[in-house]
Amino acid sequence: MVEEHYQGCPHRPEPSEALAARFPSDRREAVNHPDHYGGKDDPYEVIKVMEAWLTAEEYRGALKFNVHKYLARARKKGGLEDLQKAAKYIEFLLDFEQRQVKGGRNATS
Repeated sequence: MVEEHYQGCPHRPEPSEALAARFPSDRREAVNHPDHYGGKDDPYEVIKVMEAWLTAEEYRGALKFNVHKYLARARKKGGLEDLQKAAKYIEFLLDFEQRQVKGGRNATS
């Protein structure tokens, strides 16, 4: 998903899974499908439910809001973990937009 988007780009960001692997596992679980949000294999994980409930425009807005929230607070609150969370929401947004394009929907609608 992210790899395809940045193919050939010299400024490709490190995927959050690879970035997360550089940090202790107890900190990683706060970023990659944390249990308190349902976990990766749970069909009712909050991020999945939000995509189902919200319009495409609302879902994009929610993802963008979270990116900005975690970037804004990183220096004063969560540090690297907040940067990882921002990266994760960017991955969610990229994945969503790619699925919209593949599904024949305009990525901006």
